Amino acid sequence: RQPSSTVTPIIEPPALGVAVSHFFILGLMILTFAASSGGHLNPMISFATTLTGHTPAARGLLYIGAQMLGAVIGAQIMKDALPDDTINWTKNSRGQGALAGCAVGDLSGKQQFLLEFGFGMFVILVAYGTAFDVRQGKIFGPILAPIFVAAAIATGIYSSGTLLPSGNSGAVMN
Repeated sequence: RQPSSTVTPIIEPPALGVAVSHFFILGLMILTFAASSGGHLNPMISFATTLTGHTPAARGLLYIGAQMLGAVIGAQIMKDALPDDTINWTKNSRGQGALAGCAVGDLSGKQQFLLEFGFGMFVILVAYGTAFDVRQGKIFGPILAPIFVAAAIATGIYSSGTLLPSGNSGAVMN
């Protein structure tokens, strides 16, 4: 059942559904691509690993370019695949946020930056504290680190989609 102006979503608030689906999808995708690329799906992680020497600069740039291109192609596929009612269902009163995109509402540029920075640092902290610390590998093993990173991203998506001031919606980190 697709949400629209007349059909309410099955999961309320919608950010919960988006966060839960991201948790499962990202956790599985990170595990899937762990052997071939280290599970790099997010330019923020690729940039951080390049800066810290975990990823060579040329490979980091290649990863970031591929991730950004994949995001553009994926967004276009979603836009083409979903009905217009579903795409427009996530818009706020200002017409922002179609297809669950970010809608900044009354946030200033400084507030937007600080939210994005804070959520980003949370994900990097979790990634480096679980996936890139060899000591943690003995505790968590190779399976739990991707799940923790996916949980951190899902937490940021849920928080940014439900806890921001009125008129703001969307996944800050997505």
